[in-house]
Amino acid sequence: MNDPKILLMNPPWYRLQNASLIHYPPGLAYIGAALEESGRKPIIWNIDNDPAYATVIGGTSILDTDELTQNYTIYIKNLEDLSGPVWDDVRDKIKMFDPDILGITVYSATYRSALNVAKVAKEVKPDIKIIFGGIHPTIDTKNVIAEDVVDYVVFGEGEVTVCELVDIIEKDEAPVDVPGVAYKLNNEIIINSKREYIQDLDSLPLPGRHLLYENEKCPPSTFQALYGSRGCPFKCIFCGSFNLWGHKPRTRSAESMIMEIEEVKRKYKTRYFYICDDIFFFDKKRALRFCELLKLKKLNIYWSLQTRGEMIDDELLVAMKKTGGQHIAIGVETGDPNIRKLIKKGNTLDDIRNASKLIKKHGLTMVGFFMFGFPWESIEDIERTIAFMEEIDPEITFPYIVTPAPGTELYNIASEMGLVDKNSKLEDFYHESPEMCLSKNIPEDERKKIIDKTLHTFAVHNKKKFVKDLLRRPFFYYALLHDFGVFKNPVIILKYLKQLVA
Repeated sequence: MNDPKILLMNPPWYRLQNASLIHYPPGLAYIGAALEESGRKPIIWNIDNDPAYATVIGGTSILDTDELTQNYTIYIKNLEDLSGPVWDDVRDKIKMFDPDILGITVYSATYRSALNVAKVAKEVKPDIKIIFGGIHPTIDTKNVIAEDVVDYVVFGEGEVTVCELVDIIEKDEAPVDVPGVAYKLNNEIIINSKREYIQDLDSLPLPGRHLLYENEKCPPSTFQALYGSRGCPFKCIFCGSFNLWGHKPRTRSAESMIMEIEEVKRKYKTRYFYICDDIFFFDKKRALRFCELLKLKKLNIYWSLQTRGEMIDDELLVAMKKTGGQHIAIGVETGDPNIRKLIKKGNTLDDIRNASKLIKKHGLTMVGFFMFGFPWESIEDIERTIAFMEEIDPEITFPYIVTPAPGTELYNIASEMGLVDKNSKLEDFYHESPEMCLSKNIPEDERKKIIDKTLHTFAVHNKKKFVKDLLRRPFFYYALLHDFGVFKNPVIILKYLKQLVA
């Protein structure tokens, strides 16, 4: 196989729910950049992006936080019907790109969808080589490689591994000596040794946003996400990212991140950036250096981040405010102190209260992530979370149904409690699935009512806060509307107005 054509794909998930993921797939962008640096010419196709659906963040709008949960039945129908338009689109693109190698990034929530993509691809081109990578293949390598439609699994970080694997595929050899690869040979499953983590993240090429199919048609917001670290030292029982990245944080330098911002702003006119590090303030020195460079270079951007409540202080917030900082997203999770201990959150409600006060003091915007439906949780516990949300009063909230994702301690606990088992449907394992409210203290016949009530409470809160926030930060929202291409697609504004009056 000489100079194989390589297609990297993000499988449909939001599109199966009548929504759309406008953001570029970061894992594939890093893989694509590494392949390009090695002399290949990959193409990245985000199947999950459908311009027909006007969305704001992720695949849905902050004003309609229960949208995906309400579309669950639509999702299941589209997932199971391979004659649907999404799968016809996959068929058409496989025919058009005619790839020799197809790499698919896979989460547990998208595993069924990824298998569908692989099945369709094999139908269109039987000799295509299919590689699964990402967090789910890393967690469940043996079962994933056992699938007939999967030729190779890349587990762990993939930048170096994929390049070496493609070289081997081109030679039509078995990847015997390639760490981080699983494959089949003579009907035997072979799982190679684990590859060591990449310690110097600055050594990686910047994500290959330019490799995204039809990137010139994407609004500037498509390219806003920045990833400046890998690994988290905390051990929340619901998080499985350590399976892929480990517990020891590895960080890019502030200089590298600023270089990426400069490139993205120049190429794609992006004005608002979101730092997706689990805990950006974990390395205070780097965070302050980042702000210093933003000021020195006069980049004139808006930006937001994620961190933990106990890591926020006045010095960081002053630096952030002076350089266009906007949102600080914090994992609040629960308002019940006992549940907080059970999930090993590692900080207290007072830490969150203090963070909220500091953020408001400096005129920044708090975003709160909340969860409900833990195995031990009662209706009263959920009500305490709602009350705590109202107490700290974040400008934006994201409520999620607790999900015992494979590879997490929560999954093991839920399994021991008989709440999930090996026959549980992986297509249900996502934070908006109504099937994931597994609390043994809430009767099954009451769960839907609790889900609907809780999600509605958060949605009403967001709508009320949005109007006030729009008046408080008009210049930011003007930039945001620009990045989302609203001025070229007024339909998005109409959708917002419809949600506000609903």
